[in-house]
Amino acid sequence: MSIELNHISCSYPGGAQESVTVFDDFSLHIADGEFIGIMGHTGCGKTTLLQLMAGLIAPSGGEVLINGEDINKAGYDRSILRRSVGIVFQYPEYQLFETTVEKDVAFGLKHSGLSRAEVRERVIWALTLMGFSYENIRTRSPLTLSGGEKRRVAIAGVLAVKPDILMFDEPIAGLDPQNRTAFLELAAQLNRQGTTVIIVSHNADALAESVCRLIVMDRGRTVMDGTPNSVFADPVRMQELHLGVSTPRAIADMLAKRGIPIAPDIIRYEELLLELRMNLKAR
Repeated sequence: MSIELNHISCSYPGGAQESVTVFDDFSLHIADGEFIGIMGHTGCGKTTLLQLMAGLIAPSGGEVLINGEDINKAGYDRSILRRSVGIVFQYPEYQLFETTVEKDVAFGLKHSGLSRAEVRERVIWALTLMGFSYENIRTRSPLTLSGGEKRRVAIAGVLAVKPDILMFDEPIAGLDPQNRTAFLELAAQLNRQGTTVIIVSHNADALAESVCRLIVMDRGRTVMDGTPNSVFADPVRMQELHLGVSTPRAIADMLAKRGIPIAPDIIRYEELLLELRMNLKAR
């Protein structure tokens, strides 16, 4: 499913009865099946953008189109949006509220029209995808789980709906390297299966390794938009925006300053190792 934001305006109440403008005439197009990362300094509008695209808030001006339909127009069937768009917030574990893991993961399917057997099948599929044994965890209370387990169960609840668009707000913050890698592999797998995936993150390494398109935001505007290689190839601009480049890019820049020729678009560890091997062979 495609997403289109046309000339969006959005603000929220500030102090002393003044409103704070987040977006003013903001436009963005995301094609069906894209795998997108969004970076930006705190307060640039990343989370508000996700909320607009998920229909959780409405703009004061402009339109948000999902598959060509304005989701905020009168008469729009919001159930389509709930089935089509899934959003996982920065602390998804706070979304857990049912008495058992199984009930929590199944909650989003309550009004889906699926049979009990189909709902159970979806729950098993989602929990398995997140690395759980259904039989071992289904009757456990979410309150007894570790922080990492709670996060994975919350994500499973969104996955169970099988939305066409999946949006994640800082999904890997606080995850250990193993779970971080597992999450990124899962996101890539879902994208290969046709899901439009959008990840908001400050983790440059993770975005460099996973997404196909990287959007950098600043004060409610898109200031950079391209492949991760092209975006991270401009470390000066990234520094101006108070953002970092991926670690391999930073290492490559350091080596280049010491006279070791490194391609300017190196952003991943595998690319850096290959470049260094080629340099060694050339000597």
